[in-house]
Amino acid sequence: MVKANKYLVGLMVIAAFGSCVAQCKRAKTASPPVQLKQQTLQVRWQRFVGEKGETCERCRATGQEVQKAFQTLSRSLTSLGIKLSLGKDKLDPEAFAQDVSQSNRIWIGEKPIEKLLGARVGKSTCGACCEITGKQGVKCRTLKIGKDTYEVVPASLIVRAGLIAASELIVTEPAAAPSCKVHGSKGKCPPGCGVSPSKPDTASKPDTASKPGTASEPGAASKPGTTSEPGTTSKPGCGTKPLKKPSST
Repeated sequence: MVKANKYLVGLMVIAAFGSCVAQCKRAKTASPPVQLKQQTLQVRWQRFVGEKGETCERCRATGQEVQKAFQTLSRSLTSLGIKLSLGKDKLDPEAFAQDVSQSNRIWIGEKPIEKLLGARVGKSTCGACCEITGKQGVKCRTLKIGKDTYEVVPASLIVRAGLIAASELIVTEPAAAPSCKVHGSKGKCPPGCGVSPSKPDTASKPDTASKPGTASEPGAASKPGTTSEPGTTSKPGCGTKPLKKPSST
């Protein structure tokens, strides 16, 4: 089982590295500068600790998985300029009695791991916590993803959540508007202007009103083929004399 988890974590790290390389290539093509919101990402784990310093088995095992995931993420994220830190918080018996679900919780950055993974939080009976607290029916925290329920959070899930949190730190700035070679302004050229000086400006185009066949054409009343055709009769009041029909004799 341990070898399988290590193999899975290795595959995830390789896939994440390949994705980062692809993103860097795309960023280089588009030439937008890449910046980081912050340089430190914290992994924080909180668990119940009894009055004698004891804790339950699922919390102890999750702590070991957190340590493995922290080492894997540290090696992977260093190349991206992200420094990882690890924090471990203790939940005293009083706080544990008020809210049992606060034990065995993991945060990466400011977000809980269940939010990063889209997981649901459940609970199941924990015999060790029953013995530590002296109470029966103590139900400790579980994590549900799809059909799988985890009492011990595996390192593979923590690594996945860490990569998601790290990706949110990387942002790109929008590319600057190209400078026009004709007007010298950035993004403020008149409509139809390109970046090449060989392109004619729309202001130099001849006015459509001066084209032949528009407003400069002769009036329709003076065009041949209207009232001046032989064999027709003009209407009264049109200003032209009616034509006489040729005599049949």
